[in-house]
Amino acid sequence: MRKVIFAFILGMIVGSGVFLVPKTITKSPEINGQMFIGRQDIYYAGYPGDVIELHVYWIRKMGNMSAVYGVRDLPKCLNLLTIVPSHDIIGEGIEEYKFIILLQLRKEGKCIADDAKFVLRSGNIEVKIPMRIVAYGVKESGKLRVDTSKVAEIGSEGKLDGSRLEYEIYNPTNSTVYIKGVRVEIPGIRVVDFSPFEIPPKTSRVLTFALKDERSTKTNIVFIRPLLLYTIDSKTIEMPLGEYRFEIIPSYNDVIRLLSDKTLVIVK
Repeated sequence: MRKVIFAFILGMIVGSGVFLVPKTITKSPEINGQMFIGRQDIYYAGYPGDVIELHVYWIRKMGNMSAVYGVRDLPKCLNLLTIVPSHDIIGEGIEEYKFIILLQLRKEGKCIADDAKFVLRSGNIEVKIPMRIVAYGVKESGKLRVDTSKVAEIGSEGKLDGSRLEYEIYNPTNSTVYIKGVRVEIPGIRVVDFSPFEIPPKTSRVLTFALKDERSTKTNIVFIRPLLLYTIDSKTIEMPLGEYRFEIIPSYNDVIRLLSDKTLVIVK
């Protein structure tokens, strides 16, 4: 099977790529052909009040439709602002509904949503799609500036594993900054190929690291906003970096083949 991958960082500069790769599908029988893509792992470091944008896709044969949808089991540290649906015709007889879910980070410190899920009811079906979220509210604004962000490399065969991210960081202060580490807290995903370094005053340096994906169950969507840790004047400071969104969306030919089975397809 072949898929389309969208992998990009949202920041001052956007890097993007489209790749075709194989992927495994899980099916549940006895329901007319529909496909949901939305199982996802999220780590988001931000400031209280920041908005976290998540995506869920519903691909189906065109026809009359009514649906009720929402997000359940969010912890108090996350607030659901709204869900914005959009509609597109992706090919002959096939339509796609994209749900943009906007959550707000409400407080400082770690916020874990192990049981959060997107729920949709339409006709005789109810779909519950897990969204595993770890968010972290940073206490104060950082002194550094991220000028550019990009995906330097996608892992082999278009996988998340081995993806390499780059951030150009400017130190506007009169003190030397020591870059200590980068944090991503998704079980099974680690930051690798990172080495601490210094940034002299009024100077830019490029931060680069890779992601090691050792999750036993891979999801088609991973959304990460890494946390940078650095020291200046003997004080350790935390600062969010640019957002990295990794999504695998089925190609039109795969959609046609899968939906012709007249089954409910949930892409993990």
